[in-house]
Amino acid sequence: MSLARGEKNVDYLRKRFEKMQAHHFFQDMEFTDDPTTVTAWTQLLTQGRDPEEPIAATRVLGGTDINFVSLTHQLVDYLEAQDNIKLATNHFVKDLKRKDDGGFLVSGQFLVCNNPDLVSKHEAKVYGKAAVGAPPMSVPHLDTRVIDGKKSLLFGPFAGFSPKFLKSGSLFDLVSSVNFPTSFPCWLWVRTTWISLNTSSSNVLSPMKIVSTH
Repeated sequence: MSLARGEKNVDYLRKRFEKMQAHHFFQDMEFTDDPTTVTAWTQLLTQGRDPEEPIAATRVLGGTDINFVSLTHQLVDYLEAQDNIKLATNHFVKDLKRKDDGGFLVSGQFLVCNNPDLVSKHEAKVYGKAAVGAPPMSVPHLDTRVIDGKKSLLFGPFAGFSPKFLKSGSLFDLVSSVNFPTSFPCWLWVRTTWISLNTSSSNVLSPMKIVSTH
């Protein structure tokens, strides 16, 4: 599913739907700008919204999901069974090569809701529309996930940050790599990215605020 808010975005989604449905790959896609129909498709998308705000959604009933942990295990098992491939796992990284250009590690973090009352009200993978100027990873999601038979909701992304360069690294990795007299523009970039990412996810799929209360 895709969700749009506001007249401009609703018009964009309608035009995108008309173009896409003309192709046989998307001939089963549905469009609605009726809030009642959106609610019928999945309740959390309209819960707590201003009823006067224009919204629209598209959906395709078919779809698949991937357990990437399981997929990774299968790929590793396959590679380890090959005679001409050497797979280096369980190694400790002692050193990293420094690049001339630098940046700060800002990641996208997803949160999980396991509240059965909320999980039961949502059966879809929904994409919103990122705010103008937001980084590429900031397209908001509100997704049903089934992992090992257990259903939950995944929502985000919200900005995540760690001073470690590796999961098992040091909290001083970032500080020890920074040339402070020339780092001020990077700090400004971090601040802007952090605000853009969190604002996009919080505003476009406002039911996330409801879900996050667990």
